Amino acid sequence: MIDDDTREVRVVNADKVPMRRRFVYLDRTGKELEATDTNATERVPIVEVRMTPTDGDGHVVPRAQARLIRIKESGPDNRVLRSTTLRKNQ
Repeated sequence: MIDDDTREVRVVNADKVPMRRRFVYLDRTGKELEATDTNATERVPIVEVRMTPTDGDGHVVPRAQARLIRIKESGPDNRVLRSTTLRKNQ
């Protein structure tokens, strides 16, 4: 995981991550599916998770001051797999 606030890089061994969080499963059109869905045609490993806490204007701020936290999960060759934005309750 890369924390854009602190610039901390944390390496986590795959065996420490639950199996359901190690891969993204996709159908033939690239839509994400559940791991148990038989229509999955591709299983892509998650190799990088980047967390970016931002203020309301998109500037990186300390996590305690963040209004939004963006989490981007990437596969091999920086392939973006999914992106999530968490909104902090005010």
